[in-house]
Amino acid sequence: MEPLPELVIADADGLAQCCEHVARSARVGMDTEFVGEDSFHPRLCLIQLATPETLYLIDPFAFAPDYQPAAGMARFICGTPPVLSMAALECGVDTLLAAENRGGIVAIRAKSVALTDLFINLVDERCASHGFRIVTPRDSAQRGSQVSISHPTDAYAIMQALIARGVIGDFRPPDVLRFGFTPLYTRFVDAWDAVDRLEQVMTTGEWRDPRFAIRAAVT
Repeated sequence: MEPLPELVIADADGLAQCCEHVARSARVGMDTEFVGEDSFHPRLCLIQLATPETLYLIDPFAFAPDYQPAAGMARFICGTPPVLSMAALECGVDTLLAAENRGGIVAIRAKSVALTDLFINLVDERCASHGFRIVTPRDSAQRGSQVSISHPTDAYAIMQALIARGVIGDFRPPDVLRFGFTPLYTRFVDAWDAVDRLEQVMTTGEWRDPRFAIRAAVT
C-alpha cells in the first residue's frame, strides 16, 4: 500500500480546508498524540486525520492559545445563543412530533431517500455533460438528506446563478455545490425544478455574468 501524502495544518485556512475534505469523505481515521513530560495532565500536541487520499497532521500549538474577539458586532457570533433561531427550532420539533400519525421518522426518511435519489438521477441524465459529478455516496444508506455535486472550474459562480433563480444551495470549496432536501416540506417537483434550472444556467451560460463571481461572506 502506498503511503498517503502528508499535509501539515498550522493555520485557520488550512484547518477549514481539512474539515471540508474530511466532511466529504466516506471513511476517516483519527489518532492523537499527547505530551506529558512537563505537566501533570498530558497536553494534546498532534491530531492526525486520515482520508483515503490524504493524511492531515494538525498542530494545535500553531494556533493562538487565547481567545481573540472579532471587531464590532461580529464578536457576538461566538458564544451568544441565537434566541430567534432557538424559538424557530421549537416549531421544527413540534412539526416532527405532528408527523408521528403519518408514519413518523420512518416515513420521513423514506421520502428523504426518494428525493435525493430523484435529484441524483436527474443530475446524471441532464447535467453530467456540463462537467458535474456526484460527490455524495449513491448508496442511500451512506448519505443523509443532502446531495453534493462538484464542478471542476466554476462551482461558486454556478451556485450564485442558481440562487438568483430561487434555488438555494451552498458552495463548499474548492468545487462543491451542496443541496439540502427537507422531506417534511420539500416536494418532488422542487427537486425536478432545481435540476431544470441548473441545466438552464449551464445551457444559457448565465453563470458567466461577472456578478456571480464576486465572493460573499456567506456562500
